[in-house]
Amino acid sequence: MEKPAWIDEVYIPPKYTKYCFVPSCNNDSLKKPDKHFFHVPYKNKAEWCRAVGKEVIPKRPLVICEDHLDLEYDLENYESWIISKGNAKLRPTVPVLKKISKPTETITQDKPGSSRVSKNKRDRPFFEDEPEPSRATKEKCIEPFFEAKSVMCKPKTAIISTQISPDPRDCAIQCNILPMRTKAADTHEASVASVPAVKGSTSEVSESEASYEQSTMTSSATHPIILNGRLFMLNLIEKKPFQYIGIPKKLYWVIDCLCNAHKDITKLDCIITLYKIKSNDTFIRIGDLFQISQTTLWRRFEKTLAVLTAFFKQFIEWPSAREIKLNLPGAFTTSVEYANIQAIIDAFEIEIEKPSDPSNQSYTWSQYKNCNTVKYLISATPDGLINFISEGYGGRISDVCLVEVCGFLDVIPPGSCILSDRGFKHLETILNKQSVKLLRPPSVFSDKKMSKDEVIQAKLIASLRVHIERVIRRVRVFKFLKPHSVVNNKCTAYLDNAVLIACGAINIQSPIIKRE
Repeated sequence: MEKPAWIDEVYIPPKYTKYCFVPSCNNDSLKKPDKHFFHVPYKNKAEWCRAVGKEVIPKRPLVICEDHLDLEYDLENYESWIISKGNAKLRPTVPVLKKISKPTETITQDKPGSSRVSKNKRDRPFFEDEPEPSRATKEKCIEPFFEAKSVMCKPKTAIISTQISPDPRDCAIQCNILPMRTKAADTHEASVASVPAVKGSTSEVSESEASYEQSTMTSSATHPIILNGRLFMLNLIEKKPFQYIGIPKKLYWVIDCLCNAHKDITKLDCIITLYKIKSNDTFIRIGDLFQISQTTLWRRFEKTLAVLTAFFKQFIEWPSAREIKLNLPGAFTTSVEYANIQAIIDAFEIEIEKPSDPSNQSYTWSQYKNCNTVKYLISATPDGLINFISEGYGGRISDVCLVEVCGFLDVIPPGSCILSDRGFKHLETILNKQSVKLLRPPSVFSDKKMSKDEVIQAKLIASLRVHIERVIRRVRVFKFLKPHSVVNNKCTAYLDNAVLIACGAINIQSPIIKRE
């Protein structure tokens, strides 16, 4: 029996149409898919209905379109919504709504001596208390007044038109409702009027345009405030540099010093490069956020990466034995053997895309991670300062071979003590030639049981080695260097630079072990 065709069909849930609940607005998500619609807070549904002239409160959820809101002031999570386009949340208080107009009321005259008013059921609450106009009052001014809890609407003065229409029995009264002016709105409009207009551009920008001391708002006929994407992101990064580029806020001036020393790069170039390493966002999305074309972004990234690598490499150095002992954590002072430890070493891997060359596929294949990786050797002092970081090697290389070829043996001082994991088993013979002592947990054999002293020693060394794991965890905070970031083949050549920049930035962050 053949399988029905509908079995393989993927179920796609239907999208319901959102209708703006403002009586005078006809916007919906079907006709205007580009507009944003926001859910009205359920607890304040009655106040929102009174603000737009609805006396009957619907039981269904209410939705309002962006035409009646000032998004920057009416949304609680405006900053996160404009970046991630997640769920927007309106403020609980009813704001001053825009484009709220009163509907048209029509007077129908059946006979010369009588008149009749026909009303729309939807707009009836506006004119519940209004007397029926007669022919004698047509030349008088009508000033209906409507007041709600959070908004006051007063119509313009309108005179009833006596012009004869195609049907001489019908004439209409048209009233336009104006929103109540508040002190905050006047102050806001004055500030907007004094700000020069700023237009975003996707082409290459000069240093003066990269400066974000300019205004972040511009006036428009359709939208009162239009936020420039690049200026918004630069201001956001300046407020939270550690979250977006990995630099502490108190050391944000380092970027200014770097730009002053190198005139060929701008502050914007440094921020974009650090943002790429920290967030690992695609170049297309970064170009949209900072309003730069993808070609220009690649060119700036390659040029700035070398400058940042040379700058942050200065923060990675091997301290003297005296400085290491002065900052030695209390857990290392339990014995003389552990007090002489100058470095804790370990290796970490970063997954990359499968190379097209078969030899490179074999060279980068990691049996431990079961994928193609690039391997690095990292060394840190007992208090968490990174004092050595190697270049990247294929994931196929063993830990002992990595120590031999990466240059770590050239920088380690003679007579020092190194703490490592159980995986560096055969490294002790190599280090003994340079008068360097290796401390690692005892080896485990399947046919031999560990003694009590060996178990205690293994637990103690594992408790001391946790500091290098915490350092590696800080490296992984830079999403470009995560274990399964799957670095693109085009970006694999920049991995060494990114690792050096991340390690240098970690050394200027707060220490891992906080001292009282």
